[in-house]
Amino acid sequence: MSHINVFYMFSPSWFSPLEKSFLWIAGFKPGLAFPLVMNSVNDLTENQIEMINGLKIETRIQERDLMDKLAKIQESVAAPPLMGLAQQYRMEMLQDGEISEVDEEIEIIRTAMENVVTDADRLRTKTADSVVGILNPLQSLKFLAAAAQLQLRIRMIGMQREAERRHQMDTSNGW
Repeated sequence: MSHINVFYMFSPSWFSPLEKSFLWIAGFKPGLAFPLVMNSVNDLTENQIEMINGLKIETRIQERDLMDKLAKIQESVAAPPLMGLAQQYRMEMLQDGEISEVDEEIEIIRTAMENVVTDADRLRTKTADSVVGILNPLQSLKFLAAAAQLQLRIRMIGMQREAERRHQMDTSNGW
């Protein structure tokens, strides 16, 4: 989906504001797995806890690296060359309809964002796979069930809040 339009992935129109507040680079933050596993699996061994804590540190470092990459992309959008191109966009369209420079800059940003989303997806997958690899099958089931329940609860609460907000807007407008 990131190749269709990566920009939509950062704020999907079908997500409620609550769901969007949980987004981290177009998905869940990999580090969210750690409180989930600690709260949903109550029979972890000392060895499993040590391995999970090591994975947690490694994941945080990789999350930070991805955030730095994303920040650089965002800074490049506000950089003078791109802003100048954006300001000239109308003039170029009016003069001869040629907007290839702007298109090239947007394509560079789109590709960079796709790469960050791909890397974030890999980190999410790697983290979940590593957590499941540390756990025994029953513990893995508890962890994955907790992850699914969290996602469903966030969706349900987000939809309820949106419905309440719309209802309040409708009643305050006299509808």
